[in-house]
Parts: sequence; structure tokens; C-alpha cells
Amino acid sequence: MNQLPLGSQKDILIEPRKALTEDSLKDILRKSGLKITKQRLAILKVLNSGPRYHKTAQDILDEVKKINPNLGFATVYRFLKKLIQFQFISKISMEAGSACYELKSNESHYHIACINCSKIVEFKNKLIESTLQKIVLEKKYKLQNQIVEIYVTCDQCSQLSS
Repeated sequence: MNQLPLGSQKDILIEPRKALTEDSLKDILRKSGLKITKQRLAILKVLNSGPRYHKTAQDILDEVKKINPNLGFATVYRFLKKLIQFQFISKISMEAGSACYELKSNESHYHIACINCSKIVEFKNKLIESTLQKIVLEKKYKLQNQIVEIYVTCDQCSQLSS
């Protein structure tokens, strides 16, 4: 397990992700039917950069503004909505605050998120995976997308409230 420092928070990734190449990021734009612009590519590069892969729209804007100071929040947010629509990113709805976004990976994984500090733990679980597949097959559905989010109070936050 790899712990990655984030100031007061930490993302814990089960397996470090491989960063996508610039060509792969451009392919995301092409497949979405969107023009390849410096702004869109910069946003994708921020989503593709670690060590923290779960980022709020504000996090993304702050990082992109270092490259393009004229970029506005509305532009970032509209592009994130498009990426969700085309299923290239996932939105993790945090109960404690802003939603986080991540580039979709080819491997299924799930999230446990602390409702107080927003720490996100990614994990894989074959039992959850097989149960979801079984339900989909039994109901004769076609799986389009899956997002499993479990909300908890982490150990550190639990100790603070005791």
C-alpha cells in the first residue's frame, strides 16, 4: 500500500497508477468530439498527475492557473461535466465538501471516503465485483458505469471527536 502525502490529507492508492501519455490525453478529446485546446489539455494533464489523483474542481483550477492564469472556474467545471458525460472521468461526491474527480481507469475499483477530512481510500474487491456482475446478469441489464462510494469517519477523525 502506498501512502502519498497531501498536507493534512492523504490519498491511499492500492496500486500506483500509470500516467497517460500526452497522445492518450489527446485521444480522450478526439473520442469526445472536442477540439484539442491548450486549456483542455492542461486540465487533463492535471487530472493525470500525481501523487493525488482525486482532485476537486478548485484543485484543478489552481494547478492549471499556474500554466494558464486566464483560465476560469466555469471553463474547468464545464469541461469536467463533458468528461463525465463521455465517461472519461468519475465524480466522487464527497459528503464533507466538494466533489472530487479522477480519470477513469481500466480496472474496477471502489472508494471509501471520510465524511470529515475527505481522505479517499481506493480499493479493489473481487466479492463486490462478482456481486455487481451477478445482479447485472440476473436483471439482464447492460452495465454502463459503476461507482461505489462508502462514507466513513476515518480513524484520525474518530480520535479527534472522542
